[in-house]
Amino acid sequence: MGKEALTAAQKIRSKWAALAAALVVLVVLALVITSLSFTEAARESDEFVDSIGVNTHLHFLDGPYGDRYPLVREKLSDLGVRHARNGGIIAPSPAANDLFYGRLRELAQEEGVHFNLSLDPRRQNLGSVDEERVGRVARMAGPALESFEGPNELNKEGGDWASTLAAYQEDLYRAVKSNPSTSDVPVLGPAIAKPYPSIGEVPDLSAYSDYANMHSYPGGRNPNARNLDNESIPLARKIGGNDPIVATETGYTNALAYGDHHRPVSERAMGKYVPRLLFEYFNRGVQRTYLYELMDQRPDPDKDERDDNFGLLRYDGTEKPAYGALENLIGLLEDPGPRFETGSLDYSLGDEGVKNIHHTLLQKRDGRFYLVLWQEVSSYNRDTERDLYVEPQRVQLTLDEPIKAANLYQPNRSASRIKTYTAPERITLDVPDELLVIELVPSD
Repeated sequence: MGKEALTAAQKIRSKWAALAAALVVLVVLALVITSLSFTEAARESDEFVDSIGVNTHLHFLDGPYGDRYPLVREKLSDLGVRHARNGGIIAPSPAANDLFYGRLRELAQEEGVHFNLSLDPRRQNLGSVDEERVGRVARMAGPALESFEGPNELNKEGGDWASTLAAYQEDLYRAVKSNPSTSDVPVLGPAIAKPYPSIGEVPDLSAYSDYANMHSYPGGRNPNARNLDNESIPLARKIGGNDPIVATETGYTNALAYGDHHRPVSERAMGKYVPRLLFEYFNRGVQRTYLYELMDQRPDPDKDERDDNFGLLRYDGTEKPAYGALENLIGLLEDPGPRFETGSLDYSLGDEGVKNIHHTLLQKRDGRFYLVLWQEVSSYNRDTERDLYVEPQRVQLTLDEPIKAANLYQPNRSASRIKTYTAPERITLDVPDELLVIELVPSD
């Protein structure tokens, strides 16, 4: 998905890009590598920025999203995300519909934020979907509508959930595609909640979606934890076939007193994990990753309610470390404009060996490369519930082509560069368990 609904040709290109990215991941994400030497093709810097989304609950008019909407709008704008996910509604009250959808249209037209709207049989007036209901939602959303999504985590309802899910998703897809006003709007498949059912219980709905979907919460683990590749992605593939994958929910809760299976992390660890997670997903070819969520939904001084503590912002609107890191990262890498053909960079990492170092190489239209490095390790001990100190790993970056200047950034700390090198050929880097971004300016 891009800034607008994908055309069929773009979708095909996205599938090939996802396949290519998956092949790269098999090489790049090795746990122990004695040396990394590359002539590597970069991906567009803005492609990464455009892969970032965030969940909102703007239809909860009696919570912080409703009561403090001006603040929500300000924080969405400052953050720099272009995509949000929210439940679609058909409220009994015309005034409620006008207020909710009016805000979506305002965010789209004035802040550039467009919405994936999930439709669900458990919402009022959406027990079933047809062309009329889908068309009504589309008309109310107007330019804010970017995509539709099937039912949300219906397996939590038990019973014959799979049949109900399959019937609703088929009706949704047919309703969207048969209506001339919505036929070009992408339809995301439904996402399944943990604990995941067996693969055999999950219906194949790839004929009724344009994108596969997953809810892939790490459960307090680091983003590259095995359950992403061994559980979440295979399940999304079972439902969505070979369609490109979108993660419509993932993130970390800071409910440190919550004692059930979904383990929390500190705000500090979340600040490290969230930017890394976005790159881990991007490297795997995930088309868009919607973080859950923008703001904590309710006050929770005891920190024992899991779902009230996923926000990038606290309930009072103050910023958690993850918000600042993401705002700085987007500000550094955004580069809006038409697609372009990226170049390649000749470089090597680690004459003495590197361990658990993951990376992504990006490029802007003006030729600047951005090499993003991080240690993909645990930054938080789920058992002792303590932040971990991770020793920075020393890495030798050797540049095998002329570079005019190199600038270092750590988005978790500042939006400003922390160091500059002139005409470097070899740079000694101390790579932490948070992002280290090296901006490389090629020689003319």
